[in-house]
Amino acid sequence: MTVSAINFNSRNFVKVVGGAKRTTIILGERAYNIGACLLMCDGQPTPELVQIVKVCKTRFGTLGLSDAVEHGYNNISDLKSELESCYQRSIQLTDVITIVRFEMADD
Repeated sequence: MTVSAINFNSRNFVKVVGGAKRTTIILGERAYNIGACLLMCDGQPTPELVQIVKVCKTRFGTLGLSDAVEHGYNNISDLKSELESCYQRSIQLTDVITIVRFEMADD
């Protein structure tokens, strides 16, 4: 069985290992398996593991404040700005996203 990997920039990686971020929103439809997942930081493997507990696909426009908070942000506007910075493009309300919810493997 292949273990999934999720890449975070260093700002978001710190939020994940610090416990402030328990979801990631990925632009487009992506396939992730429930179970163990490796964390990467800026494209480099790390020793950190998470357990993916839920994967869902939706559109950016359906997200609410609780989604932003789970993602480690105070509001949708900050979340959108971060995604636009990561993907280097404008995020539209109709854009398909994949939401991956996870727990630290030690939890």
